[in-house]
Amino acid sequence: MSNMLRFEFRKMFRGKALWICSGVVLLIVGISLGTIIAFQDMITESMNAAESSGGVYVSIADTFQYSGKYFLSSALSNITTILAVFVPIFVTHDFSHGILKTVVSRGCRRTNILAAKVVAVLVAALIFSAVAMVSSVAIGTAKWGFGGSVDWRFFANLLTQILIIFTMACFYFSISMLIRKTGGSIAVCVVSMTVLSLIFTLIEVLADNDKISHFHLETMLAKLSTVSTDSGLMLRYAVTCVAYLAVMAVLNTLFFRRIDIG
Repeated sequence: MSNMLRFEFRKMFRGKALWICSGVVLLIVGISLGTIIAFQDMITESMNAAESSGGVYVSIADTFQYSGKYFLSSALSNITTILAVFVPIFVTHDFSHGILKTVVSRGCRRTNILAAKVVAVLVAALIFSAVAMVSSVAIGTAKWGFGGSVDWRFFANLLTQILIIFTMACFYFSISMLIRKTGGSIAVCVVSMTVLSLIFTLIEVLADNDKISHFHLETMLAKLSTVSTDSGLMLRYAVTCVAYLAVMAVLNTLFFRRIDIG
């Protein structure tokens, strides 16, 4: 197992995909917050002009309560698409280059191979999360300040969001293992969350139950992207993610044991 972990980490850290995707995450955060800053400055200038003409001034910063803490809590929404691209590239690389066949022929257990790949994918997801969170809180704090103190609910919120990101990464991993082609896996992963959102919404309408969409990973992430979060909601989402991870672990293990690696 340790040899497989070293192999996967060496392949991941020496490859270009991890660093390119990390750079894209940083770029997305910069563009997103830069757009907000530019929009705020534009509106502020307009309101200053209105105030000087006898109008009423309202600060847009006070209206939306921007802060480093606010952007930290919503940072992980910036990496979902990057995960949908990176995970298929990383997972299908061994299939498309025949590396997996060589590894299996050397007597490595398939469960160890699978576990090592999952751990590497989760580490990559954690790196993307760290890049997004650090850059978001740095830019937000530099512009608006951090936004006050935090309590255990805030940290629990962040940890729950990271658990959702891990679950999403494992979902993309499962799709990539099933398709085993880079282009097809990327295409399916990128559109999968949108398709699932439509399915959950349709079921929600048909069942007349507005809680069904809460089982959708992107909806869960969006609900938690606030500074103040209900602890009961976080617990429910955490349990849902653990259940998803358990089901995917069983299905991936059964599938990987039976596929023909040619």
